[in-house]
Amino acid sequence: MSKDPIYVTEFKEAIIRGRAFSASRRFTVASGDEYNVLFVNPVGSARIIHIVAIEVDTQQELDIDIYRDSIAISYGTYVEPVNLNLLSSEKSVAKIYYGGSYTGGKLAHQTYAHGGSKTRAIGSLAEIGEQVIIPDGRSIRVKLINDSTSDSRA
Repeated sequence: MSKDPIYVTEFKEAIIRGRAFSASRRFTVASGDEYNVLFVNPVGSARIIHIVAIEVDTQQELDIDIYRDSIAISYGTYVEPVNLNLLSSEKSVAKIYYGGSYTGGKLAHQTYAHGGSKTRAIGSLAEIGEQVIIPDGRSIRVKLINDSTSDSRA
């Protein structure tokens, strides 16, 4: 009797080894305002960070801009990444900040998040681009822009 082969993806392997993490946060993007999320791989970490997915679920339509290597004027609130393997005590070297103020960086990607609740709108979830690799000392910033007349939870 033959068994079906078991395929283990690179991501699943990282989870098994205790080297895969997740972070999430709910927030409001005020009407006419922007909100930033910064992913940093600190200088000297000696690690490469692989981002598998970033998703934005929103009530209102939002513009989404992705910048490489922005400069922090003031960091936002730090959110500690959570290990996806509950048996592992490994900590992530990634630093993730929600909010804050940033300048510069190279615009690398632009997209759009459609608004609405999942029961009334198609496309209220926006996955941002493909996988991203952040080497030691580099960062990416996700900038959410609300140019509507209503605040938006995201």
